[in-house]
This record gives sequence, C-alpha cells and structure tokens, in this order.
Amino acid sequence: MSTVPHEDSEIFIMTLQQLNGLLAEDQKAMCPTNLASLRSQIASTQKSALPTGVAPNPMRDRINSVSPWSAVDSINETLKDNTYVDIFGWHDAFENGRSAIKQITILGIKGDAYLKVTSAGKKLVVFKGRPGLRAKLSGTTYLRDNPIIKELGLVIGESERLAEGATSRRMGIFGMVTMDLMHECLQDKFDMTSLGVTLLSDITQGLLATYLGETIGLMLVGASGPIVMSFCVIGAASFGVAWAFSVADRKFGLTDKAIDLAKNIEKSRPVESFVEYVEHLGLTCKNLIVHPGAYFSYKY
Repeated sequence: MSTVPHEDSEIFIMTLQQLNGLLAEDQKAMCPTNLASLRSQIASTQKSALPTGVAPNPMRDRINSVSPWSAVDSINETLKDNTYVDIFGWHDAFENGRSAIKQITILGIKGDAYLKVTSAGKKLVVFKGRPGLRAKLSGTTYLRDNPIIKELGLVIGESERLAEGATSRRMGIFGMVTMDLMHECLQDKFDMTSLGVTLLSDITQGLLATYLGETIGLMLVGASGPIVMSFCVIGAASFGVAWAFSVADRKFGLTDKAIDLAKNIEKSRPVESFVEYVEHLGLTCKNLIVHPGAYFSYKY
C-alpha cells in the first residue's frame, strides 16, 4: 500500500503487517501532522521486520525496486551514457546489419534489381547481372512476395525507399516517446517541462539523422546505384549521423540548456498553471507505471 502525503513527493511503501503495526501504535498514523515522525515509525517497523543480522538500507530506491520497467530504463540509460545510442537505435542497427549481411552474402555488394509490375498487378523483382553469381537465387525474376525475397529485406526503387524511411521514422518516434515517458515516470518527481523538451530534442535529432543519412547515402552511391550498396551505405550513414548528434548533445549539454530555458519561460502564471495541471496527470500515470496493479491511497 502506498501513501502520498499532500505537498510531499515521497512515497512510503508498507506491507499490510507494517501498516497494522503502525495503526496499533497510533490510530492517526495515516494522517500524520509530522512527516518526520512517520518516517521514524516506518523505519522502526521495517527494522524489526528484518531477519537477525540484516541491516536496513536507507538509500534503497523503493520506487524502482517495485517497478518492472526500472531494469529496462536502467539498461537504456547505460547504453546512452556509454555508447550515445539507446535501445531502439541499437535494435535498428542490428536489424539493418543483419539484412545487409544477408544481401551481401546472397547478391554481393554490387547486387542490383528493379521492380516490374505485370498486367495482373503483381510485383516482380528482376535481378541484374549473371545468375551464376547468385547461388541461392539462380533465376532472374521472382515474385515480390516470395519468402526468400522478403527475408532479404530489399529496398527497391524510390517508392519503397520512401516508404521504408517513413516506417523507420514512425517506429523511431514511438520508441523515443515510450522510453522518455517511462524514464520520466520513474523519477522522484514527474517534470512535464523536462519530458516535453527531451521528447522534442530526441524526435528532432532522429528525424534529422534519417533525412541527412539518406541524403549522404544517395550522394555517395547515387540514386541509381546498386540496391545492396545503397541499403548498406544509407543505413550506415543514418546511424553515424544519429550518433554524432547524440555525442554533440551530450558534450555541449544542448538538451539540458533547453530544459533550463523552458523552465524560465514557464514561470509566467498561465504557462505555470497549465504545466501544474499536466504534471498532476503525469503523477497519476507515474503511479500506474511504477506500481502496476497496486492500490493507492492519496491524502489531501
């Protein structure tokens, strides 16, 4: 059971046994006038409940200890601190790298193909070059829906390249929003300003990295270059640009400076009132994330 005292951000987590013990000592334990007294009582009860020889850990983060998402957030933050790339960025890099290896292995780095649409509306993949160079694809024409073709992850033509880029951007934005929201909800206090600026920064960096990476890749390979080489170069360029943006952001503290600026702006009364309202909603979301399925008792 959790109690969130009014005008205090601390959350006390007690078992039913501990709560009954407090109530037996003082019927007003759940409505304390002195928060320090409540802390002392809880610490005393928890200490008595520990096995012999086990000392309590006052620095333990009770919120994160019960959250199923804290481990994911910890891994994501560790990756960002040490590699400047988050979980979703490494996932995309892994998937693109796996597709690139398959394409190079089966088609070669200079493998090329184009799309052809039949009179019946079916899409065909027509490979260029000598079939003898393709051990697993000895033919020249395959249906676009062929399992082997789909497994390769080929991106053929400008229309497919644009569609693939749009899908990648949507998934990237979804991943950023999910991880940033989860990270903010796991903090001691939900900060709407910090969350909003961080989301804006991450989404802007992601979109710019995608567009610049594709532009650089096409400049290096050419719009009509071999599809395998184009796929590899564009993927590598996008990852490199995203990594460079993240390094620059961490080195110069751009997002942190933007957060400080936004907090100065929000001090105006209308903005401050809106932020307080949204943060109240964010606190509810936070409690649902860090204590899923638990019962909450709020004291106002």
